[in-house]
Amino acid sequence: MNEMLGNQYFLSRNYPLAQTELERALEQNPSNTSVKKKLVICHIQTGSTERAVDLFLEIITHDIHSIIDTDPLFDNCPCPQLVYEMENSLPSPNTKEKILALGMLWLFCDIRQSLKYFTSVVTPNKKIEKIVTQLQSTIQQLQTTRSE
Repeated sequence: MNEMLGNQYFLSRNYPLAQTELERALEQNPSNTSVKKKLVICHIQTGSTERAVDLFLEIITHDIHSIIDTDPLFDNCPCPQLVYEMENSLPSPNTKEKILALGMLWLFCDIRQSLKYFTSVVTPNKKIEKIVTQLQSTIQQLQTTRSE
């Protein structure tokens, strides 16, 4: 029930209410990647960047393709619009939170852009280093697969 309600709020772009319901759904099913993906976006939109990073790292460690294979139109993913708004907002200081948010959101659309943002973090921590390593590894795997 929580997941269905959370999905409804997510589709209507009511991120705070979606976050509440999706967190409850995640408690009931901690391995639900679909819920985690939506929660990453919700936490970015509500300013809980650190929680978003934690969920993001969990997802890409276990199944990065669940994000990079997202079809923004079919999956009703708001990421292209959110990226556009974040990159074009004025005034626009490039805070660490904004860079991390853009890195996470870009992965839904373009892994290379995502990597670009994560590698631009001025003072990366262990989590960011793990994310960068995972993204670089995935890019290499994708290049190898394409050349075969």
